Amino acid sequence: QALLETLIGVFRADYGAFLELEGGTPRVLYRAGTRKPDDESISMTVVQQVARERAPMVVADVRADPNLSQAMSIPVYVRSVIAAPLTAGQKLSGILYLESPESDRLYSEEVRDLLGRICALAGEHLARATSARELERDNQRLGALHRSGGSAGASLADLVGTGPAMRRVIEQIRQVAKTDVTTLILGESGTGKELVA
Repeated sequence: QALLETLIGVFRADYGAFLELEGGTPRVLYRAGTRKPDDESISMTVVQQVARERAPMVVADVRADPNLSQAMSIPVYVRSVIAAPLTAGQKLSGILYLESPESDRLYSEEVRDLLGRICALAGEHLARATSARELERDNQRLGALHRSGGSAGASLADLVGTGPAMRRVIEQIRQVAKTDVTTLILGESGTGKELVA
């Protein structure tokens, strides 16, 4: 919300929205700016193009654009629109959408590129914040497992992590568990060696 409000100020927009993509469907998560309370429309044409191309988009003058001048989702007073994807690597996590009704504030390609760079940084930051929250949940789960007595009655489902390295570890555990062989389990303190044993 704070990022959206800041960008509305920086880009002198009158209205903006942050959309997340759940299952590929855009959904407005935050909106801000000056608009009539009952007017929540945004251009899905712009949003879908940004999502499809994963690149920022500018419509300098909506009234002159053949694809958008008749769009019902854009209020008639909107003159200029910019939107950019929030990405982390290959993952598209959302879209930032800004619009201006003023003819003296038509957005340019330079403004589009600047918003694109800002959104790329914001997307990486959001990905790191999401990873940090996931790590915190994993740490809490491990702490609860440790407090409850550790590995008594534990299963592979009690192991934390879903990345490629963890999948390889779980596959190795399954292979070794089928045999009657002495196995040395190495790892730093607190990594779950007892749970694996």
